[in-house]
Amino acid sequence: MPTKLETKIIKQIRQARADNDDFNLALQLDVLHSNIEESSFRSMLDEIGIGYRTGRYLVGIIDDADRLKYPHEDIQVLMQGIGWTKSAIILRSLTRRRSVANLIKKYRSTTVSALRNEFPSPAAKRDHASKRQFAAFLTDSRYRKLIRYLEKHHDLPKTKGKRKDVSKAFSALVDSL
Repeated sequence: MPTKLETKIIKQIRQARADNDDFNLALQLDVLHSNIEESSFRSMLDEIGIGYRTGRYLVGIIDDADRLKYPHEDIQVLMQGIGWTKSAIILRSLTRRRSVANLIKKYRSTTVSALRNEFPSPAAKRDHASKRQFAAFLTDSRYRKLIRYLEKHHDLPKTKGKRKDVSKAFSALVDSL
């Protein structure tokens, strides 16, 4: 049984889908995702009629926009200009903020497959990087969620916000498996 907040968010999600407003859909899915657990998020998506992969793509757009400190208005313009699939690929790969107008101008006529070749996945970038700390790629909300989980279930000492401590704790956890 959804809570009042979840019911309100689901109503807004359905309205955004009816309006074909991908940005507001992504924004509401991000709000829903940050307020519930992953398994509940998956079941809510099933209830709404959105595939899990699509939902995660849209949440990822907002997470990447927050990581890069883009204003939401810019992301809305980007999604309207080139679509959410291309926006997801570009934002996932950027390490610093770029001009939205230039991104739209440059990639509007580019195909998705050509865009994937130009912006490799983070996994492909990781293979070429040396000793990257995985926590550097997390948004602040996911970073805090990971810290809470590691502190609660795996005896992570209080990190005082240092990402290298989280990386060490996560490495120790993986080594213990």
